[in-house]
Amino acid sequence: MCGIWEERGDMHSGEVWKAGASVLYAALLMTLLMGCTGISPERLAGMATVEVADGHTMHSVDSEMKLFTDSVNVEPGIHVFEMTTSCYSNNCFYRTYRFKAEAGYLYRLMPDQSILVLDRNDRHQRKLGELTPYGSSGIDYGTSGQIQAYRQDVAKQQAAAQAALIDQRRQNLPLMTKPGAKLCQVQGQIRYVGFVEAVTADKVQIRVVEGMFNDNNGYALANFKPQIVWDSPLNWDLCE
Repeated sequence: MCGIWEERGDMHSGEVWKAGASVLYAALLMTLLMGCTGISPERLAGMATVEVADGHTMHSVDSEMKLFTDSVNVEPGIHVFEMTTSCYSNNCFYRTYRFKAEAGYLYRLMPDQSILVLDRNDRHQRKLGELTPYGSSGIDYGTSGQIQAYRQDVAKQQAAAQAALIDQRRQNLPLMTKPGAKLCQVQGQIRYVGFVEAVTADKVQIRVVEGMFNDNNGYALANFKPQIVWDSPLNWDLCE
């Protein structure tokens, strides 16, 4: 460590002090992060550090309780963290974060549903980025690139599912275009039921006789009125 402070001919004393302070900070930070866990500096360099925001505590990591802990070191990969947000009358509330941690970074779990990505070796903990929620789970966090890739993947899956649905309907066309065929159509939470009355080259006349909520109870719509519609049979399904 003494060699850190040795002045080189091409460096001013201020530069030497800054260089020494920077290295010293990194060394001290590495020591603090290692704590009493016995993790070697080499192994720690290949791990990620995750901490909670000031005033909060870590509740669990990958379903393992971590009481009275505000910082942990984890191997790179996807992990699930629970942070205690508040406690009232022996009842505590938690926020869950699932994300992919990468080696060498410091992740700070924030109560406003975000994760700060910081430079672990910088004395000022320079902000490198931020992870934000995505998906329907409410617990997944990712970078803007990860979120964009996720949305593209979802769009591809939806397009494939829609194509498979249309293909199935085409196979059912001979049955769906027969007068008297019972057809169903789901619009949001509502399921409509009707019967084919007439057929043209590309459409069918459907007498819609029933509208109900598309759930296990199947309650009928109170204000529903039967109606006749002309529509493509590819917009409907055979009722089971």
